[in-house]
Amino acid sequence: MVYRPTLRKNEEKKPQLTRLELFQLANSIELSLAEPWTSKNSWQEVVLNVFELTSMMKKYFDHLDNTNNNMKALHESENPAREPSTNCNIHLISKCNKEIDSRYCILDFDLANREVFDFVDLNLYISNDPIKKHNFIRDIQLSVLTGLYRYPYGNYLGTLNFIWKASNTEETSEYYETLKAQMITRINDTIPIYCTRQMRENMLQKAS
Repeated sequence: MVYRPTLRKNEEKKPQLTRLELFQLANSIELSLAEPWTSKNSWQEVVLNVFELTSMMKKYFDHLDNTNNNMKALHESENPAREPSTNCNIHLISKCNKEIDSRYCILDFDLANREVFDFVDLNLYISNDPIKKHNFIRDIQLSVLTGLYRYPYGNYLGTLNFIWKASNTEETSEYYETLKAQMITRINDTIPIYCTRQMRENMLQKAS
């Protein structure tokens, strides 16, 4: 078939430019600007644009270098990359007194029939499409006061979202604060630990 050679060619791994090669390339371009012809007035705008280009290349080199060092330190760390207790975001969503959008009817019904602080996984009610997911959370409207817990897990799980029916402000007390704290602990316990490479190696060594 005619398409097979083209397909195999597209599947071939493209040569990658290393950070050092990028830095050396930027320097060699700047050295070429020392040639006599670059001093002519007609080339001044070109020279300035080339210097801007090499400056951007070097900034990108620094970015790659910092990212590489940070990832290396992260992989070698014996602590989780992130933890729910310090990286989660919790906020209240006011009760909506208008007609509820049809997108939220099932979620609204489920929350209204649950006990206070009985959380559910919000992602079960949301489309996997990133834009639809963003819009769903941004525009959320429910007939009950609710709390939203968001945790940017990253990796293959993305952002984890949990939602619950909150207590009314006039009912807030030490008892409800205790229930809320217990619920957050339960949520944190359901979130997988984001293990670093070193943590996985340590676990394998203990198991062997």
